[in-house]
Amino acid sequence: MDWNPTGSDDIFEELRAASKVNEEKFAGAIPKTSWIPMITENPAEALALSDKIGTLAPGLKADITVLASEDADPTESLLKTRLEDVEMVWVGGASYFMAKRRRSRRPSAIRANLSWSTARRSKSA
Repeated sequence: MDWNPTGSDDIFEELRAASKVNEEKFAGAIPKTSWIPMITENPAEALALSDKIGTLAPGLKADITVLASEDADPTESLLKTRLEDVEMVWVGGASYFMAKRRRSRRPSAIRANLSWSTARRSKSA
């Protein structure tokens, strides 16, 4: 069994706990721009799988989660997200989950994240 700081089974609670510790104990040592890559690109690189997963790019496998936007800023939105904010999930290109009652909010944080991620890849190329 895995252990996690919050005892929660969802990544959103873990991110909030990590963000709180980052601010309270480490004076914000982890920059705001690092939170999204921390759950996407960085694990893929750590597992030597960045040629297969970790970003949304042609030829890579993609599991996609669409979240209700909780803030105009993608990182702030992610840190405010709750499990019930998950709108849709695709695994390996197949629809895995769609919320029965769609919220009126648009999943703008995902679009912003994709734009940010694409821009970041372009700069590093």
